[in-house]
Amino acid sequence: MASFLQIADDEKGHELELFCVPKHYETDLERVIIPHGLIKDRTERLARDIIRDMGGHHIVALCVLKGGYKFFADLLDFIQVLNQNCDKSVPLTVDFIRLKSYCLRTNAGEVCFPGGKSDPQDTDEIHTALREAEEEIGIPPDQVEVVCRLLDPIVSKGGLLVTAVVGFIDGSFLPRPNPAEVSEVFAVPLNLFVQKKDHSMFGAPGMFLHSFQFLDSDSGRQYRIYGLTAAFAIIVAVLALGKWPEFDIDLGSGSFADRINSRINRTMSKL
Repeated sequence: MASFLQIADDEKGHELELFCVPKHYETDLERVIIPHGLIKDRTERLARDIIRDMGGHHIVALCVLKGGYKFFADLLDFIQVLNQNCDKSVPLTVDFIRLKSYCLRTNAGEVCFPGGKSDPQDTDEIHTALREAEEEIGIPPDQVEVVCRLLDPIVSKGGLLVTAVVGFIDGSFLPRPNPAEVSEVFAVPLNLFVQKKDHSMFGAPGMFLHSFQFLDSDSGRQYRIYGLTAAFAIIVAVLALGKWPEFDIDLGSGSFADRINSRINRTMSKL
């Protein structure tokens, strides 16, 4: 029996009407070549083959490329299920090989929202945001209700053009962080970003930056949220809660600060 599926170069694929296609992909796709169910079935079969071929020996699973993490996580899930249902459990060690080109060059060690650089296949900023959120914390794009782009694109301290995308997710979602990119995932109440208690400001060239201290009751860890992440969080809190912050929101001057100040002030004027 063949241990692989071969797809011919002239494969026509399947009609889109046969599948549930996420709305944000509807205008980009013509046909489906490999259905998701087939990928899942083949991944499960691969897991069975690995368990059989290893014959009870220790399995060391290495994930190399960022783009392969979703497949890697699914494969490990199937192996772990098989392990639980077997008479003899197979030892399993998981590790990651980080190629230099995939290592984080910006925001390492900082608290950030999910996100990253656009890829050539991304159709727009929303596509990029949904793809990166899935890669980093494991949330499928069709489980995000996109609300809006928070601001026009702005330039970050690292010289990157940043567009913040806001969306709703179900409160029962459990993150599956990609350890090659994310060390921890935690939730912060929006009230934190309008209260003075844990707020401070510090100077930067041409502007002032907001900073918040947050104690996560689940882990007992203390986090510092500041800079662009804090500025975005303040705007979202003002829009969602409909209340003024207890502190001065003026960020100083300059195009970066002016644009954020302008958005906050427009929101404040409507309260």
